[in-house]
Amino acid sequence: MKDTMVSGEGQLLLAGSTLDVPYEIRGPLVRGSASATPVKSGKGWLTATADHARDLFHAGRARLKLADGRDIRILAVAHTEGEAKVYFDVET
Repeated sequence: MKDTMVSGEGQLLLAGSTLDVPYEIRGPLVRGSASATPVKSGKGWLTATADHARDLFHAGRARLKLADGRDIRILAVAHTEGEAKVYFDVET
C-alpha cells in the first residue's frame, strides 16, 4: 500500500484530559470509512500547548482521536522543551 498523509483537528487523550490538537500522520493509511479501517502504522506530529507537549513527551504514550473518528495509540518520540510540537509514531 502506498504511503499517504492524513491531517486534521483531533482530540488528544492524555492523563484524564482531552485536548483539541491539529495533527498530521504519514504512512500506509486508508482514507474513507472511518472506524472500519484502523491506522496500524505511521509517523506524525501534533501541536498542543508547550506544557501539554512536554507532558505528552514525558508520559510517552497517549491516544489520539482523528477527525474521521478513528482512535489511535501514539508513542511520543521527539519534542523540544518550550515548543508546542510533538513528533510521534503510531503504535499497533
